[in-house]
Amino acid sequence: MLVTRITEANAFAFTTPIEELWENRSANEIFLGLVDDTDSAVGVAMLEDTGLELEIRYFAIAEECRGRGYGKYFLERIFENFDQPLISRISCCLFVDEGKDSEFLSFLGHNGFQVDTIEGRRSVYDLFEVLQAAPFCRSSLSAAEKIIPARSAKDDIKLEIYALEDEAEAKGMILDARRMLSRENVFGGILLKDERISSMLAIMPFLDGVRIESIYASHGSLIGVMKLLDRAVQVIKTREDVPEKLYIDSVGATVLGFEDRLLSEKGVEPEAKMQAMIATKMFGGLK
Repeated sequence: MLVTRITEANAFAFTTPIEELWENRSANEIFLGLVDDTDSAVGVAMLEDTGLELEIRYFAIAEECRGRGYGKYFLERIFENFDQPLISRISCCLFVDEGKDSEFLSFLGHNGFQVDTIEGRRSVYDLFEVLQAAPFCRSSLSAAEKIIPARSAKDDIKLEIYALEDEAEAKGMILDARRMLSRENVFGGILLKDERISSMLAIMPFLDGVRIESIYASHGSLIGVMKLLDRAVQVIKTREDVPEKLYIDSVGATVLGFEDRLLSEKGVEPEAKMQAMIATKMFGGLK
């Protein structure tokens, strides 16, 4: 068997299960393929290099090849290739239906990963109900406020976002600047007040709907985020193919508070809830 880097030259052999991920890939995402002794593609993995750790975003072995040790082999080769001084660990965060086990997390657990439950959840809403519940903010934009598309932010705004990300990390909070500025953030935006960032919201296409990927609220106020959500609702309504679901991945107090406010003030109930779990392993032990 052989692990190979997926590139434009060989992508046709691997991209069927990850076509959308491949088409919207970014510079720090790594796509790997597993090829068997007959040169057939039997596995695919997508990894994100954050600089300090490696995150498994997608991992799959062809169904007919499972139970033969291919997955273990694939993991071992990933460890061998990415065990570098600057990368401390490899991780995978998943949302699991409450009361159920995850086959993939069990697989990781059997291959040396520490599996833990973390604070957070994924809630799935009927997007039509969310659209019907809008508007979410009682007040309109003030004279000092304006909303700009996050993906077309100017350089000075981008620098401010990255500075806010560093500030959030120092406080143990989560702000994903890359996702906020991603070209996939077609529904989200940035609320400026007196030309400074007040609130940010990242909403991207996901599965059969859209997903709130990241939010930022200065001074903990969610009013600006609600204004951004109202703008997102208007953008979504203009689409010919309106998505069916809204996914909210609530990891961290700010997003949890945002979702709880959405629930309590508008009575929009989720169709399903999933618990956040993480599997981690420090580099150097799977050789």
